[in-house]
Amino acid sequence: MTNFEFIKYENQDHIATLTMNRPKVLNAYHNAMLEEMRLVWREAKNDPDVWVIVLRGEGRGFCAGHDLTYTAEVFLEPPGLHYGDLDVFKPIIAGIHGATLGGGASLAMACDIRIAADNLVFGYPQVKMGVMSVGGHNWLPRSMHRGLALEMLLTGDTIGAQRALELGLVNRVVPRAELDNALMELAQKIRNNAPLAVAATKEAISGASRTSFRDGIALARVISERLRNSEDAKEGLKAFQEKRKPSFKNR
Repeated sequence: MTNFEFIKYENQDHIATLTMNRPKVLNAYHNAMLEEMRLVWREAKNDPDVWVIVLRGEGRGFCAGHDLTYTAEVFLEPPGLHYGDLDVFKPIIAGIHGATLGGGASLAMACDIRIAADNLVFGYPQVKMGVMSVGGHNWLPRSMHRGLALEMLLTGDTIGAQRALELGLVNRVVPRAELDNALMELAQKIRNNAPLAVAATKEAISGASRTSFRDGIALARVISERLRNSEDAKEGLKAFQEKRKPSFKNR
């Protein structure tokens, strides 16, 4: 495990876990934490031994956004993870609980899959303080009905776990005590598949979302052809024929 002051980082069995670690302030971030997050994110996304990334928060909340006690700081640009790094095709799973607000909500939305604890408090309260959300206006209308997104952003009201599930903002809701186990179970299930095939699937979905249906199909064919020549694809077919569990190498 690699520990900075504000971020814990662990890579075990091809699953990298990034844990925000300012629990006394609900993992609200300041520049020092953003810089550590940038370093850890770069390591996770560039390490070929990392196949799945898990993001979580220590303590009573996932992330309460900017730490407003540091108002004199000119905040650093958040790491690519914050805005959904478009060239990272490793799956990213967020475990969100308690306060998941403002920039913390955007951080969660930037992940591919979100599992929520039943004590989730999710929202963008910035308008209540005379400012606006920089990420919410982008993430919410892409993930839910535009009118409902506007209602949340313009009122600054928060929602709980069940409402987030109804709106499709989270994949599932589990009791708080079971959140970490649920995260690891899903990460392991994805990890057990061929990492190149998982990454190729995410790449195809990401590309298709930014182009026409026809061009999305064409892109998928190119990616599929590239994948077919990999060692893992050959191993997967061979293992199926031999009725055994495949041994994938990310090659």
